[in-house]
Amino acid sequence: MPETQSTVLPKLKRAAAILEVAAIVIALLGLTYRATLFWLLPAGRGDAPGLAPLLDFGLAMLLFVVCVLCAGIGVAISLRGSQGDKRYAYQAFFIGVLSFLLYDLLHPYVPRLL
Repeated sequence: MPETQSTVLPKLKRAAAILEVAAIVIALLGLTYRATLFWLLPAGRGDAPGLAPLLDFGLAMLLFVVCVLCAGIGVAISLRGSQGDKRYAYQAFFIGVLSFLLYDLLHPYVPRLL
């Protein structure tokens, strides 16, 4: 039985809310990791990357995937929803885009706290 619009839209809104929170939490965790534990883990000098840069890259890729999903769900809500659902669509889209953009901009400038 195909799902109707009345059953799909609430699922999209719930997924958008979960992904919005996940994007913000992962971005904050990534920046906190960069400021603290990144500097304590050994890094290879001239060799293959050590554990710290690999974890940093993994967090960035996880954030990227979550942000793309969040923005994509925002677009899906915009296409499927009515005029009253545009707020959810814009919120999901902009949180998805801006959280990764801000993470990418702030990441190199995070000070070493430990």
